[in-house]
Formats: sequence, C-alpha cells, structure tokens
Amino acid sequence: MTEDTTQPPVGDSAPPAGEAPSTQPTGDAETWEKRMSGLQRAHNEETRVLRERLAAFEAASSTTTQQASQAVTQTSQEAARWKEQAEAAAKALAEERQLRIVETRTAKYPHAAQNLGDPGVLIAMDEGRLAGLNELLAPPQSAPTRTRMDANGAGRTLAPMDVPLGEKTSQQLKDDLAKFGPDFASQLKEEQGRWG
Repeated sequence: MTEDTTQPPVGDSAPPAGEAPSTQPTGDAETWEKRMSGLQRAHNEETRVLRERLAAFEAASSTTTQQASQAVTQTSQEAARWKEQAEAAAKALAEERQLRIVETRTAKYPHAAQNLGDPGVLIAMDEGRLAGLNELLAPPQSAPTRTRMDANGAGRTLAPMDVPLGEKTSQQLKDDLAKFGPDFASQLKEEQGRWG
C-alpha cells in the first residue's frame, strides 16, 4: 500500500511561512462575487416590482369587490322598492275591482243590496242567488190593468195640452194664458223681490 500524502494543488503555492494569506480575492472569485451581487440586486428589484404589482392588484380587487357589493346592495334595495310598488298597485287594483263589483251588483240588485248591507256579502254571493233574493225582497207590484181595446170604438182625442203650440187656435192660446198667467205673474214678482 502506498501512503497518501497531501500535496498542495499544482499552481497554488502555499504562502511562505510567517506571511498572512492575502484577503484579496483572486480574479475568478472576484467576478463570481460581482455576478452574484448583480444577480442579487436584480432579484431584489424583481421582487420589489412583483410586490408592488401584487399590492396594486389587491387594492384593485378590494375596490372592485366594494363596488360590486355596493351595486348588489343598491340593486337589492331597488328591487325591494319595485316589489313594494307592485304589491301596492296590485292591492289598489283588487280593492278597485271589488268596489266595482259592489257598485254593479248594488245597481243590478238594489233590494238585495239594501237588505244585506254588507258589501262583502254582495261580493261573495252568487249572482243567481242575488237575483232570487232581489225578487223576494222587491215590493209587490200591482199587475197592470189591461183594458180591452174596442176595434170599432172612437179614436182617442187629444187633450188641449197635447196640441203642439204651432197648431193651437187663438182661443186655446188665450185659455192657456188665463190658466198659467197668475202663476207666472206671481213668480215674476218673487224674482223682482229677490233682486230688487
């Protein structure tokens, strides 16, 4: 076996005894340090730019989120307002429709409406029942008396009042004046008394 002896590398000479080793880096080490320092500065600058971008994106994201939440809140408030208006309009329409039904049925079945009194009953009741109730509650009407017309009888004569004004004789006009004159004169005196 051979003994391994440590030999200094070729080209590197050990510093002479008593001298301190030099602290200045050699050429390769110096360029390596400069390169690493440049890479470190570039990395630091890149990191700073990325952090600024990330902060800007986060700020934009929070602004967008706030705007979206405000838009959602505003839209929901507007939707609630429209819903309230629609409900109020539907309620008013239903009330108006019921009022119209009550008015129509009151005009159509006056005796039933008068005796029932409650408009809710008029709305709820069937029209057939209302018609029957109206007939029951209606006052009895006397049957019209029919007289037989005699085909050979004399025709009707017109009363003096039924004669048109243009066809009246002078005597009929004088009679009308005598008949209505005193009433007309008293009305004129009353009117003059009011205005005089």
